[in-house]
Amino acid sequence: MVALRSLTAFCSAPGGRIEDRVDAAVGLSHGSARASASAGAPRLAVNEPVSDARSAPIGARPCPLSQVCRKARAERERSDTPLCTADVGWRFGARLLRSRLVSSRRAFHAATVPPDRDRFSTVRRIDRATREWLDTPADLRAARLAARQHGRITFGQLVGCGLDKDAVARRVRKGSLHRVHHGVYAVGYISDALDAQFAGAVLAGGGGAFLSHWASCALAKLVRWDGRRIDVTVRGSSERSRPGIRFRRARSLDAQDVTRRHGIPCTTPARAILEIAPQLSDERLKRLVRKAQAERLANVRQIADVLRRANGHRGVRRIAEIIATGPAATDSGHEDAVLDLILQAGLEHPIVNRRLVVGDVPYRPDLRWPAQRVILEIDSSPWHDGPIAQQLDADRQADLEAAGERVLRTTLEQAVLGPNRLVARLLAAGAPRAHQRAPR
Repeated sequence: MVALRSLTAFCSAPGGRIEDRVDAAVGLSHGSARASASAGAPRLAVNEPVSDARSAPIGARPCPLSQVCRKARAERERSDTPLCTADVGWRFGARLLRSRLVSSRRAFHAATVPPDRDRFSTVRRIDRATREWLDTPADLRAARLAARQHGRITFGQLVGCGLDKDAVARRVRKGSLHRVHHGVYAVGYISDALDAQFAGAVLAGGGGAFLSHWASCALAKLVRWDGRRIDVTVRGSSERSRPGIRFRRARSLDAQDVTRRHGIPCTTPARAILEIAPQLSDERLKRLVRKAQAERLANVRQIADVLRRANGHRGVRRIAEIIATGPAATDSGHEDAVLDLILQAGLEHPIVNRRLVVGDVPYRPDLRWPAQRVILEIDSSPWHDGPIAQQLDADRQADLEAAGERVLRTTLEQAVLGPNRLVARLLAAGAPRAHQRAPR
């Protein structure tokens, strides 16, 4: 509105020189500012030189648009056409007026600098991040923030991006924002991705909320998500209720028990296994603990640390019994069953799925006793059927035997139907028995 009034004053101001008309328009919008900045200082002409422009008073500084004005007068003299006519005056005058208004605003801000202080020490510089934030539209800032949160954003974050309540309501009506929970919105469209659902549930829990229980295990790919309510744990008391979300109060949630996965705050896999242990059978719990070790999401030490901080959780004893035998990073349920059979037969605990380099080729034997150089491979139908898979297994076994390893093969059916035969084969190959403690 100020710029429109100033442009109107420019067109209606008397005089033939465009500089005078611009000065009249600028004086209309910034008269008080320029008066305070140039109090007691003489006004210079447009082309009058100044010895030191930086040290001169604000009102005595030369016009930065003198070259533009000289060019305009030269163009007017060549064309013999008055510059103040409607067709030329509006275009050139608007451009010149906009530049002069910017210059006058800078002069006003510079006039507020105390004269007794150093010029470089009093100029307040804006860092690059702040300048980019100021130059970025609010919608773009909100979109960038939501992109880091799987397309979800809270109302408080929208306000921080520069949108007030009415602006958010307008965008909801237009369809650029979609409400997914109370105070949580999806930007652009509502994504059905699992990570987006988890991120929205955590944002609905507010500060200090973490994905937990089954949802945290699903985020770590330890279990398959079945569409149940999303578990969100908050510290302290929680009276919140949201459709599709189950808020839980944490009696003890140490900083070592929380992490971020895919940008979503969540409990660690070891903590999540402890949280769902009461709902699992012994076999399924054992499979979950060993799968977490195989995927290198948790090791025995981390699981033991979580159990020490559990404060009497119901799943502590059962998990402690599983990890008491040592690391067992099995990749499948078949390996779980054969390993349990071997341990029950009194054999020493083998190394499970540890990398072994033969020459320049890396291998991962299923079960291995390194001191005796004995390897047991458990073959299963999905991975070892077919001529190509069998040929690869034969080549792999030949390489290991050429390196001095003794390789035995079995299947789950053979181990379950003939456990004594399997144990006899291992003992004959050199597999050691577990050390027995001497009686006191």
